[in-house]
Amino acid sequence: MVEMERLAHRGLWTEPSEKNTRGAFERAFEGGFGIETDLRDHGGTVVISHDPPGVGGDPEMTFDAFLKLYRDSGATGTLALNIKADGLAGKILRLLRQYAIDQYFVFDMAIPDMLAYLRCGMRCFSRQSEFETPLIFGENSVETASGRIVQKEIGPTQGIWLDSFSPIWYSPSLVRDHLLSGLDVCLVSPELHGRDPYPWWDEINAFLETAQLPTGQTIGNLMLCTDYPHKF
Repeated sequence: MVEMERLAHRGLWTEPSEKNTRGAFERAFEGGFGIETDLRDHGGTVVISHDPPGVGGDPEMTFDAFLKLYRDSGATGTLALNIKADGLAGKILRLLRQYAIDQYFVFDMAIPDMLAYLRCGMRCFSRQSEFETPLIFGENSVETASGRIVQKEIGPTQGIWLDSFSPIWYSPSLVRDHLLSGLDVCLVSPELHGRDPYPWWDEINAFLETAQLPTGQTIGNLMLCTDYPHKF
């Protein structure tokens, strides 16, 4: 049997207006879930915001306050940090280190910006979908034609953000192969694209119950990003 962590997409909300709000985050942490959320910059500060910040409404929650809430809540779930703006790697890393948080990954940034995160040694996931081939960086060394080992400037990719913009295109065997290669995998649940998740949830549950993964080797972790972590 394979275990799967549930990540609450923009927190555990009941109304769409509650997405990425403190209340939704508090409920998710209280429920024992991880969280997927969005990071942007606003006036030199990293904030929680899916859309460009500073356009009416209440001020956006800062990433600093979000991480403090995570720590104060005693939460242990994974934080999936969707990077919506370039040039934030240094600020995000400093805050993660300030709060001693290592249960996270960053994803969805532009490829040139991704290199900055990898050079910092941060946990990065590559996107894979029916339209995207994942960019996988290997170990932090390479053998040249002369046989000399040199250090690369970037670290390895840690996982895959596995998405489907149309009906699910991949089979459980792809998920299994990624896990066996040591990559973590986060599955994107269909309701995030406006589709009924329940038929696919049945397939995933069958995979979780019957999949046999070998022991004695490093296996990646499996996660599900969903609007309904309490229902899966």
